Amino acid sequence: MKLTNEQATEIDYAVTARADAIIQSKRKKYSGANDPYKNFRDAAEMAEEETWQAVVSRTMDKFSRIKNMLKQGMTKENWNDLMDNDFPDIVNYTRILAGICKEEWFTNEDIIPSQDGEWVPRGDGYSTWEKHVPYAGGGEDYDGEGTS
Repeated sequence: MKLTNEQATEIDYAVTARADAIIQSKRKKYSGANDPYKNFRDAAEMAEEETWQAVVSRTMDKFSRIKNMLKQGMTKENWNDLMDNDFPDIVNYTRILAGICKEEWFTNEDIIPSQDGEWVPRGDGYSTWEKHVPYAGGGEDYDGEGTS
């Protein structure tokens, strides 16, 4: 059964809404008020690796888990678990990695979001930053072209 655009959008919203709820809750539990990535910094320090590596490792763990579930065959229980945990976690690890990359390689003055949704480079040497318009549920990606 192929999904319609509307059905795919419902799944998009379900995953991102769950991801939003999870990231806020986990940040309070694991990171505290002052450092949103503290738990990843701590894990990286213990493993003697970079913070981004700790995030990528956790993301790969999630993909490995999904792969194993899919190999076993999809059940309603697996689907619910994926929708409740794994898919939203991957979304959140991507968000976390984006924040850590911004912290590691750019200062707050290097790039800033403008009012129209573009990431605007400051200074020189950052001409590769492309326009990014946050997803607003319209079925469009960053350049305005449909994704499905």
